[in-house]
Amino acid sequence: MRFQELILPIIENCKISSARGNKKALIKMADSLRKEIRRIYDSVSEDESELWRGLCDHRVKLYQEHLKKVKLELQKLEIGFSEQDKEFTQLVEYAKSVSISSVIQESIRGNRLNCPFCNDTTGAMNIARNNTVFCYRCNDGWDTIGYVMQLRDLNFAEAVKYICAVA
Repeated sequence: MRFQELILPIIENCKISSARGNKKALIKMADSLRKEIRRIYDSVSEDESELWRGLCDHRVKLYQEHLKKVKLELQKLEIGFSEQDKEFTQLVEYAKSVSISSVIQESIRGNRLNCPFCNDTTGAMNIARNNTVFCYRCNDGWDTIGYVMQLRDLNFAEAVKYICAVA
């Protein structure tokens, strides 16, 4: 089986353009992507070949990128985002550029920390170079804005304003 045959069915079933504006469909997409990521992690064992583990890691990264896009569409729906709102767009871009390390309140060891969302004590959350974090225990990832939204229980606009105020 070719690698594309493993990935394309999930991505094809989760076309954002077909669900844009439909909150239920976007939530369903996000759930199916999370389940597929969890299934992949659960199916790969240490005994697997290096090539197969690499392919699975690549699949997970593709699904995570797609999941990020779905989450962004949900955030836009939540605040009634207007493409013409240039000032808010500039604030969003600034908030995205703020280092995620500057908003993390937990102690960071190297590029790892305990996840505040799943009561992790093993350092399962990893800070990536692309200004995101991913917890391998709760199988979810966040950019700076998403992390603040989740941590402080804020909506998208409130999180952007909070980041701009503290940065």
